[in-house]
Amino acid sequence: MASCHLPIAALLTAAALAMTLACIGGLAAASPASASEAWWHLGSSSRPSYLKHGAATDEVQEVTASATEGNVGLFDQTKEETRFVEWDAEPAVVQTALEELYGTGNVEVQAGEGFNHGVPVPGAETHSWRITFTGALADQAVPLVNSAALSFSLKCYKAGDDPEEQEAEERAHPNCTHSAKTTQLTEGKPDGVLVATAENIGDESALGGNCAQVGIGQGKFASSEACTNGEEVTPPALGEWERTTVKVFDTLPPGLRAVGVTGTIPTVNSPEAVPSCGVVSASLVSCEVPRTLAPFRFVEMRIGVVVTGSTPIVAGSGTGAYTGISGGFTLTLSIAVVGPKYGSGKH
Repeated sequence: MASCHLPIAALLTAAALAMTLACIGGLAAASPASASEAWWHLGSSSRPSYLKHGAATDEVQEVTASATEGNVGLFDQTKEETRFVEWDAEPAVVQTALEELYGTGNVEVQAGEGFNHGVPVPGAETHSWRITFTGALADQAVPLVNSAALSFSLKCYKAGDDPEEQEAEERAHPNCTHSAKTTQLTEGKPDGVLVATAENIGDESALGGNCAQVGIGQGKFASSEACTNGEEVTPPALGEWERTTVKVFDTLPPGLRAVGVTGTIPTVNSPEAVPSCGVVSASLVSCEVPRTLAPFRFVEMRIGVVVTGSTPIVAGSGTGAYTGISGGFTLTLSIAVVGPKYGSGKH
């Protein structure tokens, strides 16, 4: 597999522009290694190796409520936020609630069981809503909307009924379970996944997650101790300490659009998740590692992509090498370290 070896040749503060170290078409220009510095091996591949338009699917889920009274809780597991709708709410009401969680234009809700042309059927004990994730959430997996945990108010009798009336109501609705559940109907997925890695093959650690003095007004923390404890200054106070980070950016080649990215640091036991990964734009993704990367540790980015044209793309095995039917494509990998210099080395 083709690769490139790039040194971190400068140190940047949080306010500075990121330094770009690029490998284009599997060819790299690198300066000679000096003692005690972090060097980087950048690599990339794709899953599958043959990317083509049309393999992507949108995530589709169905929320079903069985009740005659109460509210369904719709819980977004990513944001850890909840919205409530009535047990027989019309699809438009459910869509409005979900858009508050997932963003306007990112969900489409259609009526399922218990509705007639979007209107609740009188006497129906079960209602369902089909949710399709679109917009910024199209072509990717989305965690299930948790509708079971916070739907404890669902009942199979009317509020205010005495115990005998409650029992009579429940007998009259033998199929009512006063519960809610979410089912995945279609798993969302992109056309393919690019796998980009940045490995520190130098003889010194890349220092992320440490505290450093960066100058008055340039940091979030007033002192080293406050930085260690995560106690940020309150304006108008000015901080002069900041935490260092290792940032990895990946610029996609033409013909691909990023729809999601996750990052991990492989370890002996299990991969360690990198929490701060995101899609910056349709062609740029990034991961920020708030910890030290020792020599021979690496960050792996898995980037969900959609092919934006009808021409298939054949992905090569080299760093940044993507050979299309109609011409060549390139992938740019860059490394930037935010934070001051430590010791005698470069990071």
